[in-house]
Amino acid sequence: MFTSLFNKKVNTIYNYTISHSGEMSIGTPLLEIEVETKGRQGRFGFEVSDDENTILVYHTSKLRKEKAKQVRVKVINSDGKLVADLSDKIDMKEDKKEVYINDFAFDSDGFIHILVRQPNKNFVDYFFYTYNSKDSYKRKKYKIQLDKDHIVSEVAFTINAKNNLVAAGYYFDFAGVFKGFTIQGIFSLEYDPREVKVLSKKLSPYSQEHILSAFGEKKAKRMKKGIPPMFYLREIVLKSDGALTLISESLVITQMSGGPVSTVTHTYGDILVSDLDSKGNINFLQTIPKKQVFTRPSLNVSASYTGAGFTASLGFSIALMKDKSVFLSYLLVVKNGNLYFVYNDNPKNVEEAEYYTDKPKAMKSLNNGLPTVVKMNATGEVERQALPGAKNDELVLRPRINKRVNAETIYVYGNKRKLDKIGKITLK
Repeated sequence: MFTSLFNKKVNTIYNYTISHSGEMSIGTPLLEIEVETKGRQGRFGFEVSDDENTILVYHTSKLRKEKAKQVRVKVINSDGKLVADLSDKIDMKEDKKEVYINDFAFDSDGFIHILVRQPNKNFVDYFFYTYNSKDSYKRKKYKIQLDKDHIVSEVAFTINAKNNLVAAGYYFDFAGVFKGFTIQGIFSLEYDPREVKVLSKKLSPYSQEHILSAFGEKKAKRMKKGIPPMFYLREIVLKSDGALTLISESLVITQMSGGPVSTVTHTYGDILVSDLDSKGNINFLQTIPKKQVFTRPSLNVSASYTGAGFTASLGFSIALMKDKSVFLSYLLVVKNGNLYFVYNDNPKNVEEAEYYTDKPKAMKSLNNGLPTVVKMNATGEVERQALPGAKNDELVLRPRINKRVNAETIYVYGNKRKLDKIGKITLK
């Protein structure tokens, strides 16, 4: 078990070992990272190898003064013993430019893979950084690029059975990009990190038929130039035959100010599912309509002082309620080729069929949030139902706080009134 504790300017990652009998060892410091402020304490995570014998624990944080990232990486075995400290091997400097980490993974060949993004004028560049344990963790770098007519919009990746990287994402057309960013289609590629070589690459444009089937006639008329870039790529699912499914979610954040109170509204909307065959061709494009809204008010406080020849002013905001956006979005479980999306929904969308249209009723309050399961099969057909027992238990999930044990089982965190609960969802 891993946990973090922030004390003054040091963020410490502790490692606990729990035996089969349930006895827990005293936590020992695994990583101690000095950070600038509590707001910049960064984040940590871990990846488990396929054979479950090795665990990679990492921490990333941003430094304001150096305008750089500090990365700490350690590898431990299943008993919690240190195997390697790679913190000095992970070089994130890139020509004094900002580099942001998107994802972290490592494979059974001893390679560590980092997907990073780097702002570049009007666009964003994406790179794979690969570190080989058998070569003193020297870095190999590959820029993900398509061709002169297309620009990468977003990228996610996974590792296949050959320990090659499978990347996929959305792209823009370069010719029309300055007239408005719209998603034109999907790209997919397979990359061999040992040879620093792309083995295959495919661009699959969205047709008007795809957009019509996913969004309906009314919305499709407004998407003749492509899909609006309000959809953010969340994850990709790799199938055993090499086929891929890309999953993204609509997110719109709006801010309104007026007088002493301002508001920030998070709207998590439709889930967009793009299914590709093993050759990269689009099988179907489908949406799961949903609408989750959280509005957080803040009190605007300002003061000014006028002295001899100068005026000083100060302004800041005080949040008037806790951030409850953690109850929004979804979590995913995969079973037998079916996708199961679990999220809090307005009960009317589940219990009264006439409300579930392309304009579902919004869930605006946790008091009426009902954990819901939406099943999508291999052809894009959708079924929905309330999560068994959730209504009677008055349970509300925090979908983004979860840990997937395997493709079929996931641990979740939720609330029953003022009680915190941890549970497990397993598909049978």
